[in-house]
Amino acid sequence: MKKILISVVIVFAMLLCSCGVGAGENVSPERGSDVRQSETPGSSASPEAVSDGPEAPSPSKTPDVGAPPVSDEPLPYDPEDYNLTVLDIDGNDITARVVELWYNVNSMYNEDLAGPFELGEYNSTMHPFTLEDGTVQGAGFEEILNFDEAVSECFTDEGAEQFTAAVTENHFIEEYDGKIWRKCPWRTGWTPALNIPSAKTADTEKDRIRLQIEVQTPPDFSASYVDFTVKCVDGVWLVDDYVYPGNIDPTGGRGWSS
Repeated sequence: MKKILISVVIVFAMLLCSCGVGAGENVSPERGSDVRQSETPGSSASPEAVSDGPEAPSPSKTPDVGAPPVSDEPLPYDPEDYNLTVLDIDGNDITARVVELWYNVNSMYNEDLAGPFELGEYNSTMHPFTLEDGTVQGAGFEEILNFDEAVSECFTDEGAEQFTAAVTENHFIEEYDGKIWRKCPWRTGWTPALNIPSAKTADTEKDRIRLQIEVQTPPDFSASYVDFTVKCVDGVWLVDDYVYPGNIDPTGGRGWSS
């Protein structure tokens, strides 16, 4: 009986030792585990999650393909003020370009807006005239630094000739002392550059479109239509036929002339 008890005790002790050894062994994580242990001895870094799928791009790497380019320069006009839609003969919408041209060329015809002109120094000695009190005064002019460039960006050759003839005939823009000058503002209140109340397409050809655009001219601001013809030259739409409506005489009735 004593031998049996000793045998049982020995077997029981061996079982306890076996369990203790298994509990103390380090078990390596299986392949594909979603936790990676730090390999640096004594490191206190927390476990790092590992994804089995492809790495998702960060927000900064994701291109916003559908977003339009953002310009730092705001438009000098409000597109909502232009009641106009222009399609070329193939159905392409060229409204934005026509509005840009309408604004630019009317600005070039008008002393209250600069449009595409870059203006330089001021000259107060051109065309002196005498006021009723006997004071001699010079008409103010501003130098145009980019006359040829601005005209070529807005007009065809034919349109440029028409524009130059109209403004120089009235001494609104002229050459003096080797420079190109334009009359400074002397009146305000109206320019067709700022909006289009209504418009209609009169003729559409492959490379030429004639529009009839409503303008409201002072003093009574009655409505009338003017022709505004654009032509596509080397893929660029330019003004081919247009004369600023109304009186562009820069004297304002003050009596000076050439």
